[in-house]
Amino acid sequence: MLDKPDMSAGTKKTSPPAPAAAPRDDGVLELDLLNVFSRMGATFKRYIWLMVCFAVAGFCVPLLMYQFEQKADTVSSVVTLDYTVNGEQVADLTAPDETALNLSQVSSAYVLTKALHMTALSKSITVQQLANNLTVERVPSQKQEQTYMNRFVVRLKNGFGNLTSEELKALLDNIIVAYNAYLNETYSAVGIPEDTLSGVEWDTLDLPVAAEKLSSAVQSLISYCDEKPDWFLRMRLAKDGITVNDLADMLQQISKNSIEPVNARIVSESFSADAAATLTQFQYKLNKLKLQLEETENAIAANRAAAEGYEKDLLAVTLNESEGNVTVRSANAYYNALFIKRAALLEERSDILIQIADLNDRIKALTGNTADEQTLAETRAELEKAYSLYKQIYTMLQEHAAELADTDEARWLISYTASQGETTSFTAACGKKAAVGAVAGLFIAIVFWGCAALGHEVKRGRNAYMKEAV
Repeated sequence: MLDKPDMSAGTKKTSPPAPAAAPRDDGVLELDLLNVFSRMGATFKRYIWLMVCFAVAGFCVPLLMYQFEQKADTVSSVVTLDYTVNGEQVADLTAPDETALNLSQVSSAYVLTKALHMTALSKSITVQQLANNLTVERVPSQKQEQTYMNRFVVRLKNGFGNLTSEELKALLDNIIVAYNAYLNETYSAVGIPEDTLSGVEWDTLDLPVAAEKLSSAVQSLISYCDEKPDWFLRMRLAKDGITVNDLADMLQQISKNSIEPVNARIVSESFSADAAATLTQFQYKLNKLKLQLEETENAIAANRAAAEGYEKDLLAVTLNESEGNVTVRSANAYYNALFIKRAALLEERSDILIQIADLNDRIKALTGNTADEQTLAETRAELEKAYSLYKQIYTMLQEHAAELADTDEARWLISYTASQGETTSFTAACGKKAAVGAVAGLFIAIVFWGCAALGHEVKRGRNAYMKEAV
């Protein structure tokens, strides 16, 4: 045992050294934690620099990772509608058919599936994952409240894990390309014209039926041309330089000079090779028109009943006239819609009545069929000539539509800016990670500090044990 220190005057008072770890009888070394903490306190100045270095290293690692592995969190693109509605450049979110443009189709399964097929990605993602990370924002108009400009912003968030910024931008670009394809298929200004005589056994048709179907087919092509924009009508077919305007004029001439005269003569002179069969077809069509007329009449009656309260629901509206303010009585929006609908129904009823009257004349004329075989053959030849011209013009319209489908005007109904990456700020992206890294580095340094003190205590204990054993 150590002797007690001399407490005589002039000597400095010192604390006795801490006893070393004492081994138990079974050889297991017992450690005194007070000795460990005491050792840590004695070496604090030495290890404070280690803690600072580890904390700084932990703080810098996330910053370096941000610099070398920086990825766009979001990419965006501004899409602008680029087509005409009623001859004027679209100024809001109106579709080519004058209805409201449905922007939800940007994230539809059709558009996203097409975009995924066009994009090479390092990671497989599903349509649903893509839809969940895609947003569309309308741009409010500065001129009028509750309205929007003819553009919108599409944003794609990088919520797929390890997609690179370039992959994200390519994916967004292809989404917009696929949406343009959707617009073309839905509101195409080109569209292949419909041949209403396709699949019809022309040679087997009786003269009245053949004349009616040919007249209807020609009018269908004329309507097809009338609905097209000016740029479509003016463009020339590379094969022979003919425009759609030229073809439309030819259709008008066929209808006026070839079909209408023959059709009128067939009706007036009761030309028919099989009057009974033709009469059956006309009767069937007449019955359908009568049912359609009945439905229209019921709709008109319901409309009139709904508008019975019109007088009592009139609103007082003040108008600013040159003589001063004038107050008038006006219907509200509900009744205005009813009146507009009634006008459309009345127009529909008039069209049906005209068709019924025409069919009645044809049916009446068929009962007095007196045409001879030669007259029927000559009339059939005139109709065949008109039919041949119709088929030629239809084929040319097909070729024209197919050629114009490859033009820029037909392909692009929108324009868009190149996808731009949007990253979060340096502080927002790395602040939390850097703080966690600093704390982690400090913790590791403290562990090293504690392990060093613990190792020192173990070494002391073993040395004391060895001395006693000797």
